[in-house]
Amino acid sequence: MKLSLGSTLVSLTSLAAVAWLCVIDSPRAVAAAALATPSASCTTYCTGGTSTNGCVATMSCAGVPSLSAGSGFWLTTSNLEGQKQALMRYTLSGRIATPWAASSTSFVCIKAPSQKMGPVQNSGGTANACDGSISVDFIAWSVGHPWALGQPLAAGQVIDVQTIYKDPPAPKTTNWSDALEFTLLP
Repeated sequence: MKLSLGSTLVSLTSLAAVAWLCVIDSPRAVAAAALATPSASCTTYCTGGTSTNGCVATMSCAGVPSLSAGSGFWLTTSNLEGQKQALMRYTLSGRIATPWAASSTSFVCIKAPSQKMGPVQNSGGTANACDGSISVDFIAWSVGHPWALGQPLAAGQVIDVQTIYKDPPAPKTTNWSDALEFTLLP
C-alpha cells in the first residue's frame, strides 16, 4: 500500500520499518515492552526434598529478569514449613544433582560456587504446616550486590537459584526446594 504525502509516495511497510527501528532504539520502549510481558520464562528442575512435616518446597518467578528494570523480578519459594528460617542461593555455574545427606530426600541442584541472596528470612505461616513462603526481588538484590560472585551480572547470563530452609529433625537439620533457571535480559 502506498500513501501520498504531498508529491512523495511513501510505502507503509517502509514507515513501519522506520517506526520499528525507532522503537527498538528507545530505552523507554524497551522498558515498556518489558513491563507488558506478564511473566518471566523460568524453568524449574530438580525435585524439592520432603520435610519432616511432609512439605515439598517449590520455586517460581514473576516479572521480567531485565537488568535495566532495576527491580520487579520476584523469585518465590512456596510450600515451605511455616515459621522456619529460609535462604535463597544462586549460581552462575549451572546445574548439578548431589544428594544433600545420607537418608535425606533433598538434593543440592545448583553448582558451586553459590551466593546467598539477602538475609535469612522467616517463612511465616503456621508452625508444622506447609504454608510458609519467602520472596526476593532478584534484580533489586543484584543492583546492591553487583560483584557477589566475583563478577558483575550481565545480560545473557544463565542464573540458577535454589532455597535451603531449616528442618531440625531432618538430616543436616535442613532441606532444599526444587530449583529454577532463568536468563538475564538487557
